[in-house]
Amino acid sequence: LSKLADKQIVDVGEDIGFMLNIGNNANNSMDIIAVDSLPYPGDDQGSDFTGECYVKEVTIQTEDLRDKIELYYTNDPNQKGKTSIDYNKGDIENNTVFQELKFDQNTGKAKIPDDFKPVSVVAVGTLPSSKTLKIHITLNLPEGKAGEHVVNRLTRGDLESDARTYYKEEIPVTGVNDHRIGIPEMMMALLVILAGIGSSCRMFKKRKERS
Repeated sequence: LSKLADKQIVDVGEDIGFMLNIGNNANNSMDIIAVDSLPYPGDDQGSDFTGECYVKEVTIQTEDLRDKIELYYTNDPNQKGKTSIDYNKGDIENNTVFQELKFDQNTGKAKIPDDFKPVSVVAVGTLPSSKTLKIHITLNLPEGKAGEHVVNRLTRGDLESDARTYYKEEIPVTGVNDHRIGIPEMMMALLVILAGIGSSCRMFKKRKERS
């Protein structure tokens, strides 16, 4: 089990992507319930960001496993903090708390509802021997600020994998002009240039006097 951030540091406003990997290295197939817990401010993983977290994309990338996997999601705030160990297959498939997230069998892309802010996205199905299910998910934090970060958690059974992404810190610059150089820096550069010109003029005068 692993969850990997596409980029560990992103610009403010930039989408945040993660790759979920759920593998089966056993000799026989196994049933899986894999829960991707979406971050929220102050969660147990330590996410720290402003506003809400939206899901823009969910794609099952492993083409030959799309017919063996179903996706579900929940918006129920009471499900925050829960992991796959808290559910069985019937809980997901028959509970009105969860709704199916339908996806295109050809592309693997889920049909994302408007203003999609799920508490978690769940993959349920059968994983054949020696196969790895790969699911990509893209998040967006419209109100996220520089220096904030999200921690996204993936669980299957008692296994857990976290991935972390940071927004870039802002670098304060005083007296900024169009070239992003502060006034003090410009003055210092000008003084250096003038000192260099003065030194060159003195050297030229001395050479002229000697000749």
